[in-house]
This record gives sequence, C-alpha cells and structure tokens, in this order.
Amino acid sequence: MLKYFCHVITLGSLLVSCSPKDTAPAAHVLVGAWQAEDQTVFIFRDDHTFHGIDFRQIEIWGTWVKLSETRIGFQSLRYDGYYNPQYAIIHTNNFEQMDYINTGNPSFTAAKRIDLKKAEAFIEVTAEPKVLKPKSQVVE
Repeated sequence: MLKYFCHVITLGSLLVSCSPKDTAPAAHVLVGAWQAEDQTVFIFRDDHTFHGIDFRQIEIWGTWVKLSETRIGFQSLRYDGYYNPQYAIIHTNNFEQMDYINTGNPSFTAAKRIDLKKAEAFIEVTAEPKVLKPKSQVVE
C-alpha cells in the first residue's frame, strides 16, 4: 500500500509541475514578418509591437492587440498628424496569408508571410539612411 501511495504522490508532483501556468503563452499566429501587395513590410513581435517600412518607403512602428486567435488590431505611432487604427486577419485555411485594412478605407490590402531575416535587413537598409540623428552622431 505504501508503494502505491508513493507513486500517486510522484504522479501528483508531475501534474503540478506541468500545469498551464508554468508554460509560456504561444505566439499569436500573426507574429512574424509580412509583405503587403503595396510593398509595405511589417514585423509583428511577441511583445505586441511592430516595426516596418510603409508603401512610401517610410519607417513605421507601433503597437498591436490580440482581438482573437486569428485577428489583431494595430496602430502606427509614426505619424503625428493622424493615428488610423488598422485591423489584420489571417486566412484560416492558409496561415501564410493575411489581409489588413485602415479604419475608414473601403478595401483590404493582402499580405504574405516572408522570411524574418530578410524583412529585418530590408527595414534596416531602408530606414538607416533616413534616421534623424544628433549632430554628435553624424558621420560625414
């Protein structure tokens, strides 16, 4: 009987150590790098921020919130004149495709998942020459 009791305690200990609260939450399905049909590039990060280059080749950044397992809302903090919230939804039958829309626009823009390293390199090469820097950091 004592032998059986010890196994129960061990099994109970294993169950406690494997509880859901001990595991990290899974990344949202939209986390990663995306390129839109208008050539906008986004990187949605686990920390609920995004960074990218818009269709005008201007650096963008902001935050996003989870709306559901397949949808997020996001907003660019780059533009001081307006803050048009955006909404993105992944294709439920193809997690490599998503669509997003700006508030007030009549239609969605399609985007496809791209390689994260390529997206990071594209953003760096496009943004770096335009980064505003203090005179002490300007190299001539």
